[in-house]
Amino acid sequence: MDRDGVNGVYNRPYESLYCRCFRWLGLWAEWQHVLENGANALKSTDGQILNGIRNRMAYWLSELALSEYTMDDVREEARMNGRDLDDMMMELPPVMDENYMKDADDILEKGARALRLYESSSDYHYIKDQLQMLVDPEDEAVIKRLKAGTAFVWRLKYALRDRNLVLVKQFIDTDARMSQLQRSRILLEMRVSHKSSFE
Repeated sequence: MDRDGVNGVYNRPYESLYCRCFRWLGLWAEWQHVLENGANALKSTDGQILNGIRNRMAYWLSELALSEYTMDDVREEARMNGRDLDDMMMELPPVMDENYMKDADDILEKGARALRLYESSSDYHYIKDQLQMLVDPEDEAVIKRLKAGTAFVWRLKYALRDRNLVLVKQFIDTDARMSQLQRSRILLEMRVSHKSSFE
C-alpha cells in the first residue's frame, strides 16, 4: 500500500514524515509566536488561543500514535532538514491560564489613556449635551444611531473596571474611535441645524 501516495489524501495518519514533521514545527512556531507577541483576536484571550493550538498539537500526537512513525522519527526528519527539535518541542506545551494576556498591564494602561481621551473630547461632550435636547419623536432614529456610535466609551469604562482585556483591546485604536466621534458629531450637527434629514 502506498502510504505516502493516494491514501495520504484521505487518511492523515498515513501522511508523509516530511509533511508530518513540518506540521508539528508549524504548530510550535504558532504557539511560540502567540506566547511572545500575543494574539490579535477580538473575542478570545491569548490563553484561549494558546490552548486551542495545544489542542491541535494533541490531535497531531494522536495521529502520530496511529502511524508507523515515532517522535524520534520526527526529530530525525527535522534534523535532516536543518531544524532542531529541542527537548521541549518533543512534547506538548503547558496548559495556559484561560485569562492569560500578553502585556496585560500595558493593555490596561492604553485603555485608561484612551478612555481619558474619549471622555475629554469636545465631540463627545457636544454629542452628550445635544442628545438631551433631542425630544422630537422623529429624532428617535438619530438618537439610536448616535448612542450606538458612542457606546464604545462606556463599554471601555466597564471593560477596564472588570479587567476584560479582550474587550479593552477592541477600543484602544484611538484614531479610529476619535474619527467615529467626529462623524457622529457631524451627523448630529446636520440634524440640529436641519441641513439634511436623517435616513
